[in-house]
Amino acid sequence: MLRDAGADCVKFEGARPELVAALKDAGFDVCCHLGLESQHQLQKGRRGKTAQAARELLHDAMALDAAGQDFIVLELIPVELAERIAQASRAPTIASAPAPALTGRCWSSTISRGSRSASSSTIGVTAPLGETLRAAVAAYAEDVRAGRFPAAEHGFHMAPEERAAFERESGA
Repeated sequence: MLRDAGADCVKFEGARPELVAALKDAGFDVCCHLGLESQHQLQKGRRGKTAQAARELLHDAMALDAAGQDFIVLELIPVELAERIAQASRAPTIASAPAPALTGRCWSSTISRGSRSASSSTIGVTAPLGETLRAAVAAYAEDVRAGRFPAAEHGFHMAPEERAAFERESGA
C-alpha cells in the first residue's frame, strides 16, 4: 500500500528496530522519531530528563541505527542527549536542540502558530495563514543560516546530577 501510494520514505515514532529492518528490506528509506512522540504519547513534554530516561533513549537510537534508519528526528530531549545521539549515530540527526553535532534543524509550525493544543480544523482559520507561515518559515531559515537558531535558550539541560550519572553509566 505504501509503494502504491507513492511513498519513498516512511516516518514513524518510537523504538521499533524490527520495523526499520522490514521497511529497509522492502526498499524504503526510513525516518525514525524519538523523544516526545506526540502522535501516541498522551503526556506532552520533555523527554530524557533523568539519566535512566536518557540512557533508554540513547539505547533506542542506537538500536534504530543498527537496524538501518536513514535519519532520525529527536524531539524535546536535552541538549546533551541530542549531542550524544548525533555523535554516535551513522544516520543524520534532526532536532531543534542547540546541539552542534546535529545534522539539521526542525521547526513545528503548529507550535509556532499557537495551535499546539487544538488542530487547525477545530480552531478555524480566520487569518491569511499561508502568507504568515511563508514569512515565518523564511525568517526561521534565515535565523538557522545566520546561526541565531538554535541558541542556548532554545534547549534544555539535564540536572547536573542526572547528567553526571548518565555520562558515568553510558561511558561518556
